[in-house]
Amino acid sequence: MNPIFTSSICLLTAVIYLVSLILYRLYLHPLSGVPGPRLAAVTSWYETYYDLFKAPGGQYWNKLDELHNSYGPIIRINTNEVQIHDPEFYTQIYAGGSTKRNRYARSVSGNGSPGSMASAVSHDLHRLRRSSLNPFFSKAAVLRLEERIQSRVRILCERLSGFLERKEIIDISVAMTSLTLDIITEYSFGESWNLMDRDDLSYDFIKVMRGGFETLQIRKLFNSVIKLIPPSVLAWSSPDMKVFFEFKDVHLHFQLEALDRLPKEEIETQRLADEALVLITAGSETTSRALATIIYHALENPDICTKLQQELDAAIPDANTEVSYSTLEALPYLTATIRESLRISALVPNRSLLTADQPLQYKQWSLKPGTAFCMSTSKYLLDASIYHNPTVFDPERWLGDPQSTQKLLHHFVPFSRGHRGCIGMNLAYAELYLVSAHIIRRFDMRLYDVIRERDVDTVRDAFIGLPSAESKGVRIEIIQKRK
Repeated sequence: MNPIFTSSICLLTAVIYLVSLILYRLYLHPLSGVPGPRLAAVTSWYETYYDLFKAPGGQYWNKLDELHNSYGPIIRINTNEVQIHDPEFYTQIYAGGSTKRNRYARSVSGNGSPGSMASAVSHDLHRLRRSSLNPFFSKAAVLRLEERIQSRVRILCERLSGFLERKEIIDISVAMTSLTLDIITEYSFGESWNLMDRDDLSYDFIKVMRGGFETLQIRKLFNSVIKLIPPSVLAWSSPDMKVFFEFKDVHLHFQLEALDRLPKEEIETQRLADEALVLITAGSETTSRALATIIYHALENPDICTKLQQELDAAIPDANTEVSYSTLEALPYLTATIRESLRISALVPNRSLLTADQPLQYKQWSLKPGTAFCMSTSKYLLDASIYHNPTVFDPERWLGDPQSTQKLLHHFVPFSRGHRGCIGMNLAYAELYLVSAHIIRRFDMRLYDVIRERDVDTVRDAFIGLPSAESKGVRIEIIQKRK
């Protein structure tokens, strides 16, 4: 057969296939009636461009905000996924009770922990895995182990006192990550990593951990290809992939009580390692960013700092006294400040995509079973129709009349909601109250060359929210101990 003729037939076949695929996705696909850019409906490379190539990377979550402004509350964000932005529909998407929600497999394919609770696709498997951990993260369990958190706060304050004596500048975001890692490793596995004991607060290790987040978009978009490549080759080819594998190569031991609640097939070593990875990452970097955000805005806004100190001075007359979590929870201005930090930080901009076994009806659109849908929690918390001047850090918004506050709380979902809500919420709140209160009560501090847009605000989606790649950290100077 003539080679030219054969090549022509192959080329023609490919063209026919591509044209047919494009026409199907535009006009015959179950999502063809959902508004959105045609290019996104045709190819996932539209999303890939914004997450991989559009500087500074991880930008599709911001682009989707623009698309909602152009197309309305429901948009088709790629060939098989839909995003809805409607404050009154959030609890329909992230539902609890008897409603079942499965995880969309593609959305967790690149998180590096396929055996974890967070990666469980089916509702029932997720429920099984979560049930073994729920007792350890209830509020009652956190209160029973509060002294462990207090002991780590003690160490942090000692380290800050040392920086004061040496008149050294400290990156408080690194200090907070060391602290939260020490807490979550001791809390979950019975043995702390003691990162705060190191002279540099384990800056190099934390850099390695954060470098692992930088690989998210590559792993998510090209996971099927990456799985075929040996880890040693990936580590050699990319510095970001190298640090990801270095971080994964850690041995941890779960509390035996948690393992007793699981069937034999669920306590396989690799699955437990995956669970450990998620507990560490989800239980450290997000909370530490919220804490660093509190410190930044308190020091950047003298009025906020003064009100916090006045409230804490009244509650803790002796700066060296340790106060319980339950006591601090009752302080209105501290509570408002913590809520505002959780609201404005965009801690997890990554899309939490779910599917349903039943059709999901949103206005005139009926999404078939198995359709992937989501709503951006980070953008929900910055919705201007709910929060006046949403990018302004304003604790006072939580201290208005009870009716207004209740409306805000109705929409306050920093840990998401439903069956897939964050399991570590109670531990995170305990850390936020105990750490921020004791540091602000004990030390006068000031910022050192910190620019909000560069060093504080989330500008990139790397599962967690990351600041600019040029960030110098949230650096502070300890001025003096307070009396």
